[in-house]
Amino acid sequence: MKKLLKNTLPAVITILVLSNLSVYSQVTSSFTAQVNNSKDKAFLNWSTSSDMNVNYFLLERSIDGKNFDNEAMVFPDQNGNSNKSYSYDDDINNMNSELVYYRLNMIDAKGHSKYSEVVVVRIERDVRQAEMLVYPSINEVHIAIPESWQGRKVSYSVYNVNGEVVRAFTNTEAGQTESFDIAALSAGIYIIKANCGVNSSVIQFIKAKE
Repeated sequence: MKKLLKNTLPAVITILVLSNLSVYSQVTSSFTAQVNNSKDKAFLNWSTSSDMNVNYFLLERSIDGKNFDNEAMVFPDQNGNSNKSYSYDDDINNMNSELVYYRLNMIDAKGHSKYSEVVVVRIERDVRQAEMLVYPSINEVHIAIPESWQGRKVSYSVYNVNGEVVRAFTNTEAGQTESFDIAALSAGIYIIKANCGVNSSVIQFIKAKE
């Protein structure tokens, strides 16, 4: 396994050569990330279709959802252009963050970039962490789900300061995190209430002004 020096990219990154990766690609909605049981690795999986002219993939990681660092570079071998599936295991054992964000940056031969959607994992090492956590930005809210709720039906309601429901949705099989768009909401204070069976959690967040 080869490594690039810091003078080629902002961070030292691991290079993987995948024998079945082809040229320029669209990353599908199957781009996922999942923490293993020991909480020391994030398993990243993605698939591509309609591959044409991709030069390489950069796997990028962030702890705030805004500033991303290069973690791995994946090169295609230029064989075939049909649907492909890939995986990468990222070491998160020493991460000083409860949430880790990932995205895939696809670079073509002319240096043009195309990004996948951002996926998020939660590192829940302390079993006493049972409350729901919320990480808002200007246009999106990420909700970290208690471990005991994952894989179960969870319902969410978002209330404004007047007690009116402005958003509501249900996930029949909750993951480690949930994300939803708040771009249409006015700046201000909101409350999220989540229910999982007989258990519930209520937490406040602030929608900032742009």
